[in-house]
Amino acid sequence: MAKITRFFTKKLSSGQIVRIEGEEARHMNVLRLNKGDQICLFDGTGNEIIGQITAIEPRKVEIKVSAREKVRTTGILVDIAISVPKGKRWDWLIQKATELGVSRIIPILTKRGVVIPKKEGKSERWTRIAVEAAKQSQRSTVPGITEPVKFDDLLDFTDEYDLKMIASMTAKQDLKHALQKKKPKRILCLIGPEGGFTDEEEDKAKKRGFTPVKLGKEILRVETAGIAMLAMIKYEYKQ
Repeated sequence: MAKITRFFTKKLSSGQIVRIEGEEARHMNVLRLNKGDQICLFDGTGNEIIGQITAIEPRKVEIKVSAREKVRTTGILVDIAISVPKGKRWDWLIQKATELGVSRIIPILTKRGVVIPKKEGKSERWTRIAVEAAKQSQRSTVPGITEPVKFDDLLDFTDEYDLKMIASMTAKQDLKHALQKKKPKRILCLIGPEGGFTDEEEDKAKKRGFTPVKLGKEILRVETAGIAMLAMIKYEYKQ
C-alpha cells in the first residue's frame, strides 16, 4: 500500500466534508495532488481523518471524510526542559525531539545559558518546525513548546512528574540505572547549557526531587544531550 501523505490542520470539523485553506492547501498543490487522491489530516492532539480530495484550488481544498480515528497515547510522557543552544541547533533539537516522541519542550533560562533574543513569532516558528517533524515521522500529536521559563520558576511546577532527572557530569549513577528503578508515567529531563548548571542550580534541583544522571564520559553539546536522553528512554521503555 502506498504511503498516504499527511497534512496538519489546527481544527478538524465534524462534518463529512473538511475544507483546508492557506499553507497546507498550497502544499497540496505543490505536491500536484488531484481530485480522488487519498490523504490524511491530523490536528496534533491525536485526531486523524482519512479522506479523498473532492475539489482542489490554489488556496482551498475540500476533502470527503472516509474514516476518523482518535489516536490515544498509552506510552510514557517525556518532557525536556533544556537550555536553548545557539542558532539552527535549536531548530534541529525541536525537529529530532519531535521525531523521538517528546511530549513537551520547555526552553529554560539559566545563569550560564545563552540569551534568547526577543523576536515576534518565535514560538509560532518553533511550532511549525514541530508540525513538519510530526508529519514526516507519522506522529498524530505535536509536542507543546512553551515560552522560555526561568530556571527557578520551572522548579515550582514539577510536582506532576514521577521521575525527574538532571543531566550532570558529577552524578554517581548513569541514566540507565535511574530508568531501571521504576517505570514512571511521566518523566522530566532537565538539561543545562554547555557550561553546565551552576552548583547552586543543581543543588536547587536536587532539593526538588531531581535525580542527577550521567550520559557518559564525553562532554555533550546541549542538543546532543537532549536527544541522547530521549533515545535512551525510548529504548529502555520500548516506546
